[in-house]
Amino acid sequence: MKKYVTIALFIFWAAVVAILVAGLVFYQDRSGAAKSAAGQPQVENAKQRLGGKMLDAAEVARHGSAGDCWMILSGKVYDFTGYLNSHPGGAKEIIKACGSDGTVLYQTKDNRGSDHSARAYQLLASYYLGDLGQKMAEPQAAKAGLPAAATSATPAAQRPVETPSAAPAVKPGGSAVVLSSTEVAKHNRASDCWMIISGKIYNLTSYLNSHPGGAAIIIQACGQDGSALYRTKGGGGGNHSGYAYGLLANYLVGTLGEQKTPAQIQQLQQQSQAASQNLPAGGGEDD
Repeated sequence: MKKYVTIALFIFWAAVVAILVAGLVFYQDRSGAAKSAAGQPQVENAKQRLGGKMLDAAEVARHGSAGDCWMILSGKVYDFTGYLNSHPGGAKEIIKACGSDGTVLYQTKDNRGSDHSARAYQLLASYYLGDLGQKMAEPQAAKAGLPAAATSATPAAQRPVETPSAAPAVKPGGSAVVLSSTEVAKHNRASDCWMIISGKIYNLTSYLNSHPGGAAIIIQACGQDGSALYRTKGGGGGNHSGYAYGLLANYLVGTLGEQKTPAQIQQLQQQSQAASQNLPAGGGEDD
């Protein structure tokens, strides 16, 4: 008889635990969805205030406090003001990067080595403002010369976002080139290789054959954000040396969101080519 009672009690408590776990998962999902929905109105309001402005590093830097916290992550801009108190790791972890590029901080959980979860990356969409270098759309009424109040009938979510049409780089004359992730994506091959590393853009074309680890490891990230690839040596786990970081300055094109004329880009390319010619055998890296 005792045996049957024990089995019954075990089944009962197993059912109770299963119900509690299911309830907790359901609560967390609903809580995450609620936080996500709460971020949308705030972000849409921020987009409205940005009408006609360039979403660049200087603009992000104006929002560097707990009460107004914007951050750059891998070339994209997010408004985390309404999320600070909901962050599982505490608000301080985010506040330290308000108004700046927090890519490294986010991908390493404040240099503790592990990246955020897929779920955390999904939540980012609720706080997304736009890409660095993007010009935010002006309210339609403002374009027509009408009072700003006339725009209230048009939901912010339905207003288009304008992206600048960048002129081809390395061309004499012409208009300025906006150093955006879209522009970087045009330079995605071995013969024309640009890469984003921690919010800055580098032209590594002339360095490929000097890289001690071989050209292929760089080529895989041409036209993309290679921050994580660079910090882990292609996923090998170790970061580059201080000397290697110093070499990057020779290949700098500019910061995401910055504008350069084709002539300036041409000059920087010539400087990077000269720097590569002066490198010792093996690229000069000490690691």
